[in-house]
Amino acid sequence: MNHLSPNSAQTEAVAAGALNIQLGGTHTYFGKPVVKPTIGDDIRPVEYEDIRRTNRLLYVSAFLMLVLGSGIAALIYVLPGLW
Repeated sequence: MNHLSPNSAQTEAVAAGALNIQLGGTHTYFGKPVVKPTIGDDIRPVEYEDIRRTNRLLYVSAFLMLVLGSGIAALIYVLPGLW
């Protein structure tokens, strides 16, 4: 992985891969350019609609984890009591 951030590198990489875009790269902080590596492949240009796509990706993945977690909790806590 090209990103040094311990907080968001994995999630940025997943989002970039899912959307077929490239994130990261050189940014400007306090008027000075800071060169950083990119994340993902430059398959298509980033669009404004990618913000909505990323939000949908977030909500769908959170919902799937809620369903999975609820299913596991039911298997562990609810179903054994029914036997």
